Amino acid sequence: MRSGNGGKTGFAAGTIMVLLAVFLAGVAGAQQEEEKRRTTVLEPVTVTAQKQEETEQETPVAMTVFSDTALEDRMVESLPDLTHFVPNMASFQTNALGENVVTMRGITASPISRNTSIAMYIDGAPVLSSFGYASGLLNVERVEVLRGPQGTLWGKSTQSGVVSIVTAKPTNQFKGKVISEGGLLLSSTDSGSSRLTGLASMALSGPVVKDKLFFSVAGRADHKNGFIGNPVTSRPECEPTNFYGDGKLRWTPTEDLDVGFTYSREALRLKGTRFNTADAADRIVASNLVSWQNADIDLQALNIGYTINDNLKLTSISARRNGKLRGELDLDYSDVTYAHPAIDSEKTTLSEELRLNGTYGAWDWLLGGYLDWDKLDYNYRINSIYTDYQTRLSTKLQGNCYAAFAHVGYKITPDLKLLGGLRYEYQVLKFDSSILSGQQSDGWTNLSPKFGLEYNFTPEIMGYATVAQGYRPGGFNQSSTNPKYYKYDPETLWSYEIGFKNTLFDKRLMANIAFFYMDISNAQVEESVSQTESYLTNAGRARSMGVELDMTAVVTEGLTLNGGFGYTDAQFTSFSDSAGDYKGNKLPYAPEYTVNIGAQYRAQNGFYVRGDVVGYGNTYFDKKNTGYRDPYALVNAKIGFERDRYDIYVYGKNIFDCRHDIKKWNGMDVYSDPGEMGVQVVFRF
Repeated sequence: MRSGNGGKTGFAAGTIMVLLAVFLAGVAGAQQEEEKRRTTVLEPVTVTAQKQEETEQETPVAMTVFSDTALEDRMVESLPDLTHFVPNMASFQTNALGENVVTMRGITASPISRNTSIAMYIDGAPVLSSFGYASGLLNVERVEVLRGPQGTLWGKSTQSGVVSIVTAKPTNQFKGKVISEGGLLLSSTDSGSSRLTGLASMALSGPVVKDKLFFSVAGRADHKNGFIGNPVTSRPECEPTNFYGDGKLRWTPTEDLDVGFTYSREALRLKGTRFNTADAADRIVASNLVSWQNADIDLQALNIGYTINDNLKLTSISARRNGKLRGELDLDYSDVTYAHPAIDSEKTTLSEELRLNGTYGAWDWLLGGYLDWDKLDYNYRINSIYTDYQTRLSTKLQGNCYAAFAHVGYKITPDLKLLGGLRYEYQVLKFDSSILSGQQSDGWTNLSPKFGLEYNFTPEIMGYATVAQGYRPGGFNQSSTNPKYYKYDPETLWSYEIGFKNTLFDKRLMANIAFFYMDISNAQVEESVSQTESYLTNAGRARSMGVELDMTAVVTEGLTLNGGFGYTDAQFTSFSDSAGDYKGNKLPYAPEYTVNIGAQYRAQNGFYVRGDVVGYGNTYFDKKNTGYRDPYALVNAKIGFERDRYDIYVYGKNIFDCRHDIKKWNGMDVYSDPGEMGVQVVFRF
């Protein structure tokens, strides 16, 4: 096994956590109370994982839930940050700005597909592709991360999970928050001002007409100077600048009707790259072009909820999401213009979901329908001084999806509940390409069932068992000229899961555990059809199995410990092509394990301190298991003072500056972010 610096960092992290625990145990609080954020017991958290309100511990789904306070405490500012604290979940940034490959329980959609196996929903509006999965978290009430297939209720691209972001609703309470943050990168190819980072954000909400009409606005801007050197241009590489903003109007003309409209926008800018040819000079890109990319993502959503009576509720979610990506890259990483691709793409999705929730005696049920219209325009041009390598590609992909779904629960006894669900879905795609003669089209039908039982052993201990089908849509290979490889079909899996949710010691300990096994058929894989050609096909079978543990404990008043652990054994059981046989190889992007451990103390006098350790096991990035990342651990820390109106903290992210580069990912090395330390000030009004 390859060795990295993860072992040394892990030992140091463990030592710090022990010392921190000893220190926390001796801290005495005395004067002011911070009741809002200080914890004495673990209160039930209301979630909507099954598209109805119930507590996290009542929901028969493996899930991790983060409140707004939990996100701030862990310094989670984006989706990639969030994955550090979810068992068996990981995120990997591709060379395209705003695009992330996200994996759960070893299941990952290839970046070639621009799809995802873990759909993201923002107040019910879907994000079903890898583009846009770098979203910043702004004005959030909570985030629910569901593990395992969720297709019955949530639909396509939920083969291994769902990330549901619930933003804060404006109310009669007028309130606001301003955050300012400045920091310094712990390592870089340069020194001084080139290592600076900064962030500023604000949120404001309140009534326009009391009890009837409310508003909220929020915005954020952040910037990091580049940490990679370029001796050719003398400009730093990998320098992001991001802007986020959203506005909401909420109208409640009656007690039964709640109407919300949201507009949000993300503007992501990146100069340079973190990619380089494998085994090149460390953190040096000798390119004659400073690559640039601009990604702009807009979302408009209308959410209407109408309570018909005590037993019936109707919900409608209409959304439009538009994403644009433009830029010019240097993929030869040299001072010669050998391969400089220019990208211009746009993706638009219109969607509508209508559902009716109801209860009747021992029954609770949900009926719904969903449809969307999707369009992707992609233009790609390679500029080169060599005529033979000048390439142009223009593609158009348009699709429609229609679905109907149902979910029911029946209490056989007060403690035993039967669960069932079914979703019918039809997806049709039309594809045009500048290298094809004539339009290609295809359609796929899927029927996804789910069955389960849940049993309350005691009021504090619940167990569940589920069997569910996972489904990922098919698609087209945009650069294929061979009819055999124009398209690939959907991938399906059967998931078997047993879990236990426990709230013990007078609500001072939450310990949830889940065991899973997934049998994957018709797997979407990158098949090598020659030494120079590779396309997505359905040539493979695979399986994934493992265990997950989530724990939170209130040790004493103000002192909280939390942790999560996930282990996954995911491998090909049958897959070979012209380049070799991959049976027994690990699935790409699937860490062998994930771990997070945190300790936090909030004293009555306002003193605050927190430390987190997050780590990942061996990870491979291709079917041959040649691209890899060694095991590693990161240590984050935060210390400060909190008052009713303001907070001030000193923070550190990856305080030991642990390097966790990816090696030989498609012939590239990917440089990891350096550590960061800084100061954060928060004002509330």
